[in-house]
Amino acid sequence: MKEGILKTAFSIFLIAVAVCGFSVYAHASSQELSGSALLYTYYDVRSQAAGGLGLTDNYFTVTNTASNGWVQAHVRVRTGRSSIELLDFDILLSPKDVFTFDLYDDNGATVFASCDTKTLINSGFDPNFNRDGLTTTGDAEGDDCFVLDSTTFPAMLSLILECDPLSTTPELALANTKKGYVEIIGEGVILANTNFGGVDKNLCPGPNLVENEGVSGSDDVTIAGKMLDHTVAASRLCSSTNGIGVCPNACILMGNHLFGRVYYATVSSGIVTRLGMLNAEVEDNGTTGIILHKESYDAEIADVDCAAADAADGCYGYVAPSTSATTVTNGADDMNYCLYTDSITTVSGITGVRNKFGAAATFGPTFADFVALRDGTLATTRANLNGISTGLSLGDRTSNGIPSSILTRTFADSHYFSVPAPNPFDMRTSFAFIFPVRHFIGELDSITIISLYDNEENRTTVTLGKFISPGLPTETTPGDEAALFNLTSPFAEGWIRFAPTATNATSALECNPGSPLCVTSTTNTLVRTGSTTYVPGYTGAVFTIGNDILGSSPFQYDN
Repeated sequence: MKEGILKTAFSIFLIAVAVCGFSVYAHASSQELSGSALLYTYYDVRSQAAGGLGLTDNYFTVTNTASNGWVQAHVRVRTGRSSIELLDFDILLSPKDVFTFDLYDDNGATVFASCDTKTLINSGFDPNFNRDGLTTTGDAEGDDCFVLDSTTFPAMLSLILECDPLSTTPELALANTKKGYVEIIGEGVILANTNFGGVDKNLCPGPNLVENEGVSGSDDVTIAGKMLDHTVAASRLCSSTNGIGVCPNACILMGNHLFGRVYYATVSSGIVTRLGMLNAEVEDNGTTGIILHKESYDAEIADVDCAAADAADGCYGYVAPSTSATTVTNGADDMNYCLYTDSITTVSGITGVRNKFGAAATFGPTFADFVALRDGTLATTRANLNGISTGLSLGDRTSNGIPSSILTRTFADSHYFSVPAPNPFDMRTSFAFIFPVRHFIGELDSITIISLYDNEENRTTVTLGKFISPGLPTETTPGDEAALFNLTSPFAEGWIRFAPTATNATSALECNPGSPLCVTSTTNTLVRTGSTTYVPGYTGAVFTIGNDILGSSPFQYDN
């Protein structure tokens, strides 16, 4: 673990969080501060020489604004190429709690670290790193942080090696971890005794829904260290197919209780020398129901939920692509743990894949779980993906701070500087784009520079051609779903307009013909077939960087 990063992080960033950050587009309203899930636009642990931002820290924060409710949320770190899961885990946030963690490079290794000791322990983590040498916090050895290093924890690269055919060695897989994005998805709320007239926010009322803390024979339950669902009855807060939870009547829908921010920082000798920040975008549906899954991938896959037939399938464990029409195997019927796959076998034509949509994740909720709870059918999953893709392609116009009309993010506009060292000022602008729906549906995305202006009477260059075409994220040609583009301009200053576009590779054949396990559709519910071009679900960020400069902001979106 790097010397001086997390050891000084709290004193540094407690000052930094008082600084006002930029408000980034939210799914329903750009003025909202909280939602049911968060999308953090970008992380980058590369040096500037390697094409990155030159950061020592990508410092993430997530806040639970609920006064009387504990929130369980699923954290997933995704890589830049094809959004393949690097890490995922659940956190349990107490009322008004903030959870923080850091992503950074340490001598070539990619590192996840959190010194948020209380939330770590509440969430079931066993701290494994002693930040300050004291024995008054954490476990008996004084460990108060949890650190995962790709060198000492090679399982961090396992899904990349499994799903990315271009990452054929651990070294190539490691290179795939150096940029990406983070999603945090709220799963449900457990109401504390304070919601029922009690005074202890660490307890929830038992099955009788009677707050009786301090009374002999009380059935109040300590919330910390438990989950909404668990294979062990004593650790299960809510009722599920496993049985009754210990606080079943205190479990409610997620609601809009989360907001987040990422700090992009360079720290040297305990001093922040470069700092930028962005608010996380919010998904604010908050009405899809409680998302229940078990405590681990193995436990989820083995659960009865993952062996149920379609339309009764609350499975959040993903398996390899399958064409089986008659054999029910444990795992989600609608998604596989890699990337979008239309067919894996050709016999007298195409044989459809039963779980064709690509989760690029092992277990837990994904962005396909916002519009409605998935039921295992491809039809529901297609509708959910259509909803989140459409939502991410839209923005709001406001009048006096009040949203007045919806626009499509047809263009992403930004001011820029292009005076890198050794020029005076040492300022250049870089642009990050992510496409968080693409791995699900086999989307082909392109980013085109429509025009580039200087700041002298709007003089413009000749319209530029294609800027980047990452490629179709199939099993054989994965594309970058999070990328940073460094601008080289003939002008020192001006503004630039990008136009992200996409075509959808998803075909009408959604499963094996005649299979009773899935729905065959003659139309694509994404309503985007063949060569039809549309504005994809995307987001982005603008960075102004130099050796001593770092600034960040959202794009300006327009029709």
